[in-house]
Amino acid sequence: MGSVPVVVAEDRGACPLCDGPMLVQKTVPRNGLTLAHGTFGAHETIHVCAGRCHWPSGSLVTRRAVCLSEALLPMSNAGYDLMTLVGRQRFLHRMQREEIQETLRDEHSIAISTGEVSDLARRFALYLARLHRARAPLLAAALAADGGWPLHVDATGEAGRGTLLIVMAGWRQWVLGSWKISTERADLILPCLRTVLSRFGAPCAAMRDLGKAVTPALDTLRLAGAIAEAFVDGIVGEDTVFPVQARRTVGDPATSVRQSARGRALVERTRVRRFASIAP
Repeated sequence: MGSVPVVVAEDRGACPLCDGPMLVQKTVPRNGLTLAHGTFGAHETIHVCAGRCHWPSGSLVTRRAVCLSEALLPMSNAGYDLMTLVGRQRFLHRMQREEIQETLRDEHSIAISTGEVSDLARRFALYLARLHRARAPLLAAALAADGGWPLHVDATGEAGRGTLLIVMAGWRQWVLGSWKISTERADLILPCLRTVLSRFGAPCAAMRDLGKAVTPALDTLRLAGAIAEAFVDGIVGEDTVFPVQARRTVGDPATSVRQSARGRALVERTRVRRFASIAP
């Protein structure tokens, strides 16, 4: 399907600085790719203040079409809806770039390169991270309404490819933060933990494996709240504080509900290290 020509000429309005009239400065072409409109070519009219007002940065006061700026990504022809679809397919459905290409072509008549798919997936991750930070107070309120949240932290990686550090809210299974660090060291993990605690408040417990880096990072924070050693081998490995008989029941489906209830009760009862203070 070819590009559909569109003329965009919104109400010029008044100058936001002097309240004077706005005049036509120029008309520029701009291509667009959105799920809602497909492929189109727009002729956008840009208006400028008749009194030649300038922003503090020194640039002239101009007004571009709001409908385009709300639909298309900055410095890109792709729409926000297209970016969201690519991001969801890439990260939620684990689709390869070529599969995403095929879906866009067959279902939406949109043709983009694999490089554009990668760029849109990267932009999606950046926007999602910004949204995650912006909504941190709401997420923190939800965690507090649960009566607290157990911090789950782990790091994994391959030799020479860096390490992925993940911090989760255990009960809700929310990822509160993730970082790519060069190696699993306490001095690299500590700033990440402080960031999570500053955004979401102090957890009621912490669960971690017996790694040599995570443990001193938690200790540096002078944690007072319940760091309960998990009683399931799949969480922290063989060296747990619970008897062998408890480990042998892990694979029994009939005990899974009881184990979950006991795990929560354990967190409520255990007050080994409280998060009463956080090291600056």
